[in-house]
Amino acid sequence: MDYEAVVFDLFGTLTPDVIERDRVPMLTAMADALEVPVDQFRERWDAGSMDRMRGGSLAEHVAMACRDLGNTPAPQQVQEALDRRLAWSRSYFFDTLQSIVQTVKVIREHKELRLALVSVCMEEVPGLWKECPLAPYFDVTVFSCEVGLMKPDPGIYLLASDGLGVPPEACLYIGDGSFGELHGAEEAGMTAALFRRPDQDPDVHRPGERDDWTGEVISAIPEVLRLLC
Repeated sequence: MDYEAVVFDLFGTLTPDVIERDRVPMLTAMADALEVPVDQFRERWDAGSMDRMRGGSLAEHVAMACRDLGNTPAPQQVQEALDRRLAWSRSYFFDTLQSIVQTVKVIREHKELRLALVSVCMEEVPGLWKECPLAPYFDVTVFSCEVGLMKPDPGIYLLASDGLGVPPEACLYIGDGSFGELHGAEEAGMTAALFRRPDQDPDVHRPGERDDWTGEVISAIPEVLRLLC
């Protein structure tokens, strides 16, 4: 297959896996700032994750979660909770392995393929992405919180291929399998491959994952180059 573009997932693919136990200190810090019970806040926050990823102000989502718990936080408490969350989120963007940067650079500059990012994410991610060392190599970014679409809706992938000016059939999609993304990419017309680290932590946070993938599997981002040969 002669591909014209590669479309990447973000979390768990270009960033390290999100580990469930690592989320607990972040959610605890948020709850402490808001002065609400940690367990109740975590339950309410997780229940509202899909709504947040479709867009809207994170500050309002935080305040809404607190109101559902019978608490009305002060604006400075909401901001402190968001600052603590942002510090946690930022660590994933700046722990990027050099091998990933090099692979992306080869795809973009030597293979002369176009690159897109499709991510299910919340309001703070587009700004963080702009600071990421990978960002300059990407032609198109599609963030669920900006477009109001979620994986595996084929429409979110077509926004990427349309933005690239490349038919979806000429796109290779790489992702860790969250949100049924690989099936969604194939439904949109792309060829998909599962990225799965061989040393995967059993506590990995991978929402909406399906266990029926039978297609191509890679265990390191540099292996993408093999799929492009």
